Amino acid sequence: DPALVGLSEAEKKKALKKARQAEAKRVAKEQADAAEKKKKAEEAAANGETVEDEGPKPDLDPKGLELFKNTLEGSPLKQAEKWLRFLQAHAPSSPQTWTCTFDVALRQKNWLLATRALVHLHTLSPTHPALVAMVVQLKTRLPDLTAAPKPIGGVIASALAAVIPADKPVGTYFAEALQSRTASTPRGVLGNARAALALGREDEAVALLLTLPAAVADVSGLRAKNLALKVAVEARALLAQISTQSVDEYDAKAREVFPLANAFKSPQALEEEKKRRDEQRAKWAKGVVAEDGEANGDAHEPLM
Repeated sequence: DPALVGLSEAEKKKALKKARQAEAKRVAKEQADAAEKKKKAEEAAANGETVEDEGPKPDLDPKGLELFKNTLEGSPLKQAEKWLRFLQAHAPSSPQTWTCTFDVALRQKNWLLATRALVHLHTLSPTHPALVAMVVQLKTRLPDLTAAPKPIGGVIASALAAVIPADKPVGTYFAEALQSRTASTPRGVLGNARAALALGREDEAVALLLTLPAAVADVSGLRAKNLALKVAVEARALLAQISTQSVDEYDAKAREVFPLANAFKSPQALEEEKKRRDEQRAKWAKGVVAEDGEANGDAHEPLM
């Protein structure tokens, strides 16, 4: 179980015992509820009564706003850690499980967990476009491992060596990544831009992000195009954080690839489009009224 990696044998046994007990309680409760429901149905049938299915209980927080509020008031990272443990146990083969685990671990400065997430992702997909940024971020933030408590420093060093040689400078690793096969893909461009930021090369990150619309233009296929659009929106958000003056240039390039995407339109353009839609709706409604009163003339059947 990936969730047990890094625990001692005693801790593993304790965690497994606790999980088995919780599962046994859950199953017992389900069986007891089912038996009680069956008993009531049999009694009702014997008395000639019908049992109505109560159906699902109403959701008191359908939009999750209360849950979100409680999460913010508490510890968001702790909440994230809770859900990530669930993902690690039930979706260990999903790259997103480990990219998210890495992000949270980095914020918590949990270097061992961040390394573990990095190694998991590298094992699943050695050419994953997020790997470059993750390696650079971890290598540039790691404290001196020789001063780390034993055996944590040695474990992190040996695990990282499976991804990047210990004697390879992180700048060299990044330079090689820029020449890789995935560097020209939308995800690759975004990942390399994040790596450049981790190295303190903001201008290079901006330049990379401005090339992303061209990388998206080379993508074919509806599903791939939709995924590329998500990457383009994500890249725009990153660019807005580091260079607001470059956003207009980015939007102009992105509109050539996604002319209908609202994400790359100015507020003025969106307002003008809304105004035109409102005018067209008004004409459409007027056309319906006129058609009822006139057999000929200016009345037109509205387009569907």
